[in-house]
Amino acid sequence: MRAIALLLLLLASPVYAQEPTPLKLPIDARPVAARISDYTLVAAATIRVRDAWHDADRTGAFIELGCEAGLTMGVIEVLKRVIHRTRPDGSDDHSMPSGHTGMAGVLGGWPLAAPVSVMRQMAWKHYLTDTIVGFGVAFLSTKVCR
Repeated sequence: MRAIALLLLLLASPVYAQEPTPLKLPIDARPVAARISDYTLVAAATIRVRDAWHDADRTGAFIELGCEAGLTMGVIEVLKRVIHRTRPDGSDDHSMPSGHTGMAGVLGGWPLAAPVSVMRQMAWKHYLTDTIVGFGVAFLSTKVCR
């Protein structure tokens, strides 16, 4: 567990260094990439809630999901307010870490987090390290809550 936390800190170290611009899309296509990541998360949340509803221990499944999602988003929001990293598109300074990728990690693990990460980069909302740290927070949160 300590090794994972150390790895996250090392990955976050280039936060203030120049990082290459994420996957380049024409400016007209960026909102499409952002919407794809949004809709992917809505679909994944719906499936995860449905699965919790049909679980033999429904209460336990909902408590686990609430713990994972709440802890992930709580940590990510605190980090966003402490780090103040400007987004690649310059819209604000809440780029690090990626909340979308964090929630994707909670809802579906890396198979869902990877495409959401790519879409967030294609939308120019995050750098690669933002999405890696977002997934790392989700990974640690799921370990704590299970």
